[in-house]
Amino acid sequence: MKKIGSLFIAILLTVVLVSCSKDKFTAKAEVNDLEPGRVEISFKLTVTDEDNLIADDAQINVILKEMDDTVKSEKSSNKASIKSEENGESFQFTNLKENTKYRLVVTTTWKEKSRKLLEREVSTVAVNEVRLTQANIDDFFKMKESSFRYSTFILDGDLDFTEKTDMIKDNLISDFRGIFDGQEHSIKNYTIDSTNSSLGLFGQLGSEAKISNLVLDGITVKTKTNSSSQSKYIGILFGQNSSSSVEIKNITIKNSQINIDEYSSTSSYFRVGILGGVINGKIENVTIENTNTLTIKANKIGSFSSSTNGAAIGGVVGEITSNASVKNVVNAGTINLSIEQTKDKGLEGTNAKINVGGFAGVSISDINETKVSNVISKTNILVDKLAFSISKVATDVKSASVDLNIGGLFGYFNGKTSNLIYEGNITVPKLTYVKDIEDEMSYEYRRVIRVGSLIGYTPASAGSFTNLLRVNGKITIAEQDAANLSANTLFGYSEIKSFGSNEQFGYVGEITDSFTEIKGKQYATVEELFKDNESWIIKNYK
Repeated sequence: MKKIGSLFIAILLTVVLVSCSKDKFTAKAEVNDLEPGRVEISFKLTVTDEDNLIADDAQINVILKEMDDTVKSEKSSNKASIKSEENGESFQFTNLKENTKYRLVVTTTWKEKSRKLLEREVSTVAVNEVRLTQANIDDFFKMKESSFRYSTFILDGDLDFTEKTDMIKDNLISDFRGIFDGQEHSIKNYTIDSTNSSLGLFGQLGSEAKISNLVLDGITVKTKTNSSSQSKYIGILFGQNSSSSVEIKNITIKNSQINIDEYSSTSSYFRVGILGGVINGKIENVTIENTNTLTIKANKIGSFSSSTNGAAIGGVVGEITSNASVKNVVNAGTINLSIEQTKDKGLEGTNAKINVGGFAGVSISDINETKVSNVISKTNILVDKLAFSISKVATDVKSASVDLNIGGLFGYFNGKTSNLIYEGNITVPKLTYVKDIEDEMSYEYRRVIRVGSLIGYTPASAGSFTNLLRVNGKITIAEQDAANLSANTLFGYSEIKSFGSNEQFGYVGEITDSFTEIKGKQYATVEELFKDNESWIIKNYK
């Protein structure tokens, strides 16, 4: 009898435990890669649900609360979306208070009740302020330290880094997310000599970085590749900018140079500009004087896929992304490009595309919103050599191409822009193509050069542009027999079949290009196109 009673109790307990386990919520969330900033917090979120209690389409609520339980901000996703990311889905809360604690709460609904997946404390960082003069110049390098990454640095005088090259080399600033206010002072004679991927006064400007009121005088960046697949992001001020929250205002660059020697890489990421390599944030009020040079000597360059658009080389920036906005820029200077391949360092079945622009090599933006406006570019583009050679036969390749897009403003443009002037010269040599082993190939290399004083190449989805003007200048192109040439007074090649009535563009002055035909509308004066005499262009064009 006792055995029967014990058995009954055991069965009853099992039933109760099973019933309880069915009502136990075991799913949980975890925060990875937490990055607290000055006024924002970023992280990745993962969800662990071993019992598969949460449906894939179930809403996941990510809530940031004040410490008094007031909701500061709320975002949402679902389990499927979070699980689809290898290290978790990215979340970012902005417009927060400096040095402030918050509570992060993650919830979902299960069996018609709100269930908590995570609750933890997070906080923004405290901000240090560092004031710089020549007397404490070494404090400049505190920016490389993680504890000063979000700090505020203020120039109270010019900083001259003459004879401090070794100190610079040992203290490259790879990632800065703070505030740097130059107060119209100068950083002078700063030399960077490194093979790092991201190079500039700031290798990378991360979220929240704000750089303003600064003169860069006598800055030198020297580099070459350190591997056969290395990416490069290079500029005088910054190499790359990874966030749309970055702001760059009131910058002047003069007497500076970038020298890239022996560049040889199969990477599709080569972004170089006198100001910066690639911009995701906001640029406003920048002057680049004609005493600046960008010199590139390369062999393997410009590998690309459908998403990378090849190498991007610009008089201001290499690439302008869809998140960026740029306005009020005057730039001059010179771009020198030489490509000389050998049988050992040449084409191996991959595509090669090189985009060169006096303002930007590549610009990709929302075609419904003007992201680039008010630009006066006087950059001279001098291509010294275009020597291509096949060094290896690839398998499973049906077609391959070598594309060179050169424009006084943009090499490759896809977006919406207005109020831009180009006044400069473009020189392109004869392209040579050594094909000793071409008979062994099952494919051929298509070779195309596109050159225009305004834009080298615009795809069919390019959007629109208003008030683009060429002033004087000369395009000189050698006769080509190893490449197809598409060159015109204004646009090298455009897939846009028709232009709207508001898309006004043309030229002013004497055009002496090496073309048999001049295409485009001629205006009598700059003011004729930019009719508003109070416009930024009229005020700043000299």
